[in-house]
Amino acid sequence: MNGTSDNPMTLPEIQTALAQGQMQLSTIVESVEAEMFFAHAPDTWSMAENIVHLIDAAEQFSTGLASPKVTLHQRFGTPNHSSRTFGQLRSVYAEILAGGGRSNAANTPQNINVDVHFSHARDDIMQRWQRATRQLFVGLRSWNETELDATQVPHPLLGNLTVREMLFFFVFHDAHHLAEMRKLGYE
Repeated sequence: MNGTSDNPMTLPEIQTALAQGQMQLSTIVESVEAEMFFAHAPDTWSMAENIVHLIDAAEQFSTGLASPKVTLHQRFGTPNHSSRTFGQLRSVYAEILAGGGRSNAANTPQNINVDVHFSHARDDIMQRWQRATRQLFVGLRSWNETELDATQVPHPLLGNLTVREMLFFFVFHDAHHLAEMRKLGYE
């Protein structure tokens, strides 16, 4: 398996792509005034809601990564398919989004409360983001290439994915939300 940061395949390539995406997200947030971080455009999430959604997803997946692999196999079984490529899975996800697929209520940010200064609230969210992404990388330390393809976890829109496919998802999911934030006119 050989890939690039645009088409990661191996665990180190996936980790590099994740780190690059997370750096881009952090950079765009840092470029925006704190009040704008919470501003809404019609029918779209604020930057804060995008980041909270990414935090929730990363926290859920990190919990799975930290679980004993035998527990994951017991709960979700073993994959009945080989891991698709990054491009194949990205295409499937794009089709689902184009067909109206969206996050379910459990994965939709609700009631982001800004009862302190905007800058403090933004800083709190970004600290959560940094913790969640750090946990993702910590969780990956115990995984090897073979295990990424031999273990599956559920995804709410895509069904059961191998852990490698779920990592692919996180790379393009971060990119998708970065693009959504750019549509708001940031950067």
